[in-house]
Amino acid sequence: MVSGVGNNSTPPETNMTLKKTLTAVAAAVCAAACGTAAASDIQIYGNVATGLYYSHTEGGDDSLGLAAFKQTPMDTYFGMKTKETLGNGWYAGAQLEAGYNVDSGKLVNENRIADRVARVFIGNGAFEMSAGRMPNFTCATAPYSFYGRMRANQTRSGMLGPAPAFISFNTGSIDNMIAFASSNPTGFVYQALYSNGEEAEETKYDWADNRHVGQIALGWVGERLRMGTVLSYERFSHVPKEDKIGERKDDAMGIHLIASYDMSPLTVSGVVYLANNERRIGNNAGLDNILNLGNDNKFANRAEGLDMQAFYVSAGYTMGPHYFAGSLGWLNAELNGSTEGYPEDNGSAFLGALVYYYSLSKRTQLYAFTSHMDGRKLLDKGFNFNQTTAGMGLMHKF
Repeated sequence: MVSGVGNNSTPPETNMTLKKTLTAVAAAVCAAACGTAAASDIQIYGNVATGLYYSHTEGGDDSLGLAAFKQTPMDTYFGMKTKETLGNGWYAGAQLEAGYNVDSGKLVNENRIADRVARVFIGNGAFEMSAGRMPNFTCATAPYSFYGRMRANQTRSGMLGPAPAFISFNTGSIDNMIAFASSNPTGFVYQALYSNGEEAEETKYDWADNRHVGQIALGWVGERLRMGTVLSYERFSHVPKEDKIGERKDDAMGIHLIASYDMSPLTVSGVVYLANNERRIGNNAGLDNILNLGNDNKFANRAEGLDMQAFYVSAGYTMGPHYFAGSLGWLNAELNGSTEGYPEDNGSAFLGALVYYYSLSKRTQLYAFTSHMDGRKLLDKGFNFNQTTAGMGLMHKF
C-alpha cells in the first residue's frame, strides 16, 4: 500500500503542524541571515542629547528651556555608513550624516538631508581619501577632525564657550571637498583638504573666482604626547559690483599649534592660533555678523579682515565613572586696514568653562556644564560673546 497523508500513521493535523513549524524556522533563519548581512554592510549610528539650557546675555533677557542645537556638549545627529572590501587591502564606502533638534525633531539644516557629512571614500591600511561634503580639520566632527586626533579639547564638547573651535578657524562642514588622511593610529600623521566653494557660489562665479578653502595638517601621535600643526587658507570671492565682479578680498591665512599630554588620569592640552585677514571667529563668518554691526552688510565687502591671536588650554580628569574638565581661552582681534565706521579698531575676548560627565554605561552619560564669555572693545557686542550659559541633561550614543 502506498503511504499517503490519508493513510499515514501520523495524523494529518500533526503533519500540518510540523510543516508550519519547519516553515517558521526556515523563515526565522533566513531573516536572521539577511539581517546579519545587512548589518555587516550598513552601520547605523548617532547621538541623542537633551536637557535644560540656561543663558544670560549682558544687557539682554535670561532664557531657560529645552536644549536645542549647539546647547548640549555633543550635537544630536544620525548617520549611515557603508564600507566594502575590494581586495588587496583596499576598501571603499559612503557616509551620510545629519544633525537634528531633539526638542522639535527638525533637521538643523532643512535644505539638506546630510548637512554634516555626505561623502564617498576609498582607502587602504596607509591612507583614506574622500570626496563630498565634510567638516574641516579644526572642529570636533568626524571623519577627519585633527583637533580630535591631537586631543586638543579635553572638555569633549563642541558647544560655544568650552570648545577651541569657537575662537579659532572653523568653517564647519563645506561642500565640494576632497580630503585625505593617513590611517596609522600612532607615529607621524598627515592630512589635507581642499574645497572650491559652496553650491551657491559656483552658480554665481566660475571656478577660479569663487571661494576656496584649504588645510594641511601634520602631527605626531605618541603613547602619551601628541603634537601637531594645521595651516589654514581661505580665499574669498570677489566683491560684487553691480553686474560685474569687483576686486577680490584679501586671502585669510592661519596657523594652529596643538599639543596634548596624557598623564592618566589627568590629560592636558593647548592650542595657539595666529591668523591674518581672518573674516570668521569660530564658524561665524562676515565682519558685520561676528562683530554685531547690524544687518546692512556695510563692511561685508571690505578687502581687509582681522589679524587674530587665540590661546586655549584645557584639562580633563577621570575618576571611575566621573569625568571633570575645564577650559580657558583668550582671543585678540585687530582690524587690518581702514577703521572708519567701526566703534573700535581692536578688541579681546575671554572664555572659561567647566564640564562634568557621569557615565551610566559605555553609551549613556549624564552631563552638566557652565561657561562664561566676555568680549571687550571691538568684540564687546560680538556674536555669542558677553554671555553666561549653564545646562544639564542626558546623552546616548548608538
